[in-house]
Amino acid sequence: MGLGWELALDMIDYRATDREAALGHARQVPSELRRENGGREVRLFGSDVLDFFDATRLEVSGEMDVADERFSIAVVVAGHGTVEGDFGSEPVGRGETLACAASLGHRFRAGSEHLVVVRAWVH
Repeated sequence: MGLGWELALDMIDYRATDREAALGHARQVPSELRRENGGREVRLFGSDVLDFFDATRLEVSGEMDVADERFSIAVVVAGHGTVEGDFGSEPVGRGETLACAASLGHRFRAGSEHLVVVRAWVH
């Protein structure tokens, strides 16, 4: 960001805090967007930041389509399963990061356990 290390590190709050205070400070206001096939999508940020960026959490127990035509970065934070589309089917698991093309609709399918994916993008 071109701020320099000293200024960049001054922006970090190193104090211990509880979960509610940390989420409030980060402007996280989770709200459910949709339910589909036993799973759900939850928006992670409040409306005051949506002009700049957004992130959602997909909690997949069966399968969930992603057809919003936005380039996103998806991080698998729990479980194992597949990402599927016109490109075929690829296995995904906890710790993997994917770059998802805006023009390529796809779906996440849970394996033997729930799949949790965080998707993030900028506007």
